[in-house]
Amino acid sequence: MKILIIEDETELSDSISKYLTTEQFTCEAAYDYHSKLTLRSNAMISHKAIIFNYKGLDQNTDGMEYRLNLNAAYQFPKELSAELFGNYNSPRVGIQGTNASFLFYTMAIRKQFMNKKMSVGLSATDPFNKYINQNTTIIQAANRQYAIRQVPYRSFGITFSYKFGNLKFDHKEESTKDPEIPAL
Repeated sequence: MKILIIEDETELSDSISKYLTTEQFTCEAAYDYHSKLTLRSNAMISHKAIIFNYKGLDQNTDGMEYRLNLNAAYQFPKELSAELFGNYNSPRVGIQGTNASFLFYTMAIRKQFMNKKMSVGLSATDPFNKYINQNTTIIQAANRQYAIRQVPYRSFGITFSYKFGNLKFDHKEESTKDPEIPAL
């Protein structure tokens, strides 16, 4: 379950987030610290216990897993905006050990034109790292294995958008009567 908390009262928001975290729910919080700055975060925290007994071989493991992310957006003057997003996934607990953790981040900047009808943006994901390094540990009764996996994650992007016309939705009340049933 994912719960979004948007609250001007930071104490109340923090209190709700702490309670939900102890109950192993996903918590998000969004704060406008300044009229031009927005911060959004998300945390998912859980405990995993694996009990495995096969033909007398006990292979039990447990541990905490979590995922954290933070998004910061800032609106500069003259229709210019910037955004920074970071994400961290902790090591995943498995029957034989832990699977890789990883961290990545994305930076973006966007300029709007023509009364916000057109925009051009640039983005970069992990621009300073050629790879995301993922370390894996596998532990068995008579064997230990350590591996590093290098995932090419660096990317750059250009976006262009244009809005044509004005899109309006009119909500019409639908009849609750079934046309197959004659009126009395």
